[in-house]
Amino acid sequence: MNEVKQNEPWLYETGRRINSRLMYKFWGFYDETADARYQEEFGRPIADHGITLAPGDAVYVDLNGDGKLDGNDATRDIGFTDIPEYTAGLTAGFAWGKFDFSMQWTGAWNVDRMLSEFRRPLGDTNQKGLLLYQYENTWRSSADSFTAKFPRASSSHANNNYAQSDLYLVNASYLRLKNVEIGYNMDFPFLKKIKVNNCRLYVNGYNLLTFTNFMWGDPESRQSDRPNYPLTRVFNIGLKVGF
Repeated sequence: MNEVKQNEPWLYETGRRINSRLMYKFWGFYDETADARYQEEFGRPIADHGITLAPGDAVYVDLNGDGKLDGNDATRDIGFTDIPEYTAGLTAGFAWGKFDFSMQWTGAWNVDRMLSEFRRPLGDTNQKGLLLYQYENTWRSSADSFTAKFPRASSSHANNNYAQSDLYLVNASYLRLKNVEIGYNMDFPFLKKIKVNNCRLYVNGYNLLTFTNFMWGDPESRQSDRPNYPLTRVFNIGLKVGF
């Protein structure tokens, strides 16, 4: 692949996963101890983020150490893409007497989603919804510096706090019970009298169980990083008759 020369090795797409994301590496939330902690960890001050950092703002790693945070500090070396590295499926079933049973499991792992509209409380217009997890996990005071999951809510520092970074990169691995069906084949004498060759009563369900840490929608969908109608659980009961 002939790629335009980049300023830093971590900017190249070559040699990395297809659709790899370019993002900042999140370090922590700014507070009265952040300067000293960053200096101790990296041996240099926090880089100029283009704003005067306030308590609760997101701090990112200055990867090239030039003292300013810009596009050269975004990297493709973090996390996975929207395309799972591994997928799996299992279909199983059995018949016992007049009963039959079948099920299908699907799963994927080593897959991430980059949250988009779920990043910012009240959205980019400040008139959208405030979700409960945002209210409960947003930085409010220095006591939250090591426990909060998201920076302080801010419009003036939105470009910094809601920049594309691994702070908003979430694991979308899942294991799902896709469908289950139970059937009963009836062969009552009266059925033969009315020329019914086979008669099967069945019950099935779709999207019954999903095991995942992803809470923002359907982990199987690549559109799950933004608001969508949730995946529905479906139940059916039917009768199949053959003459």
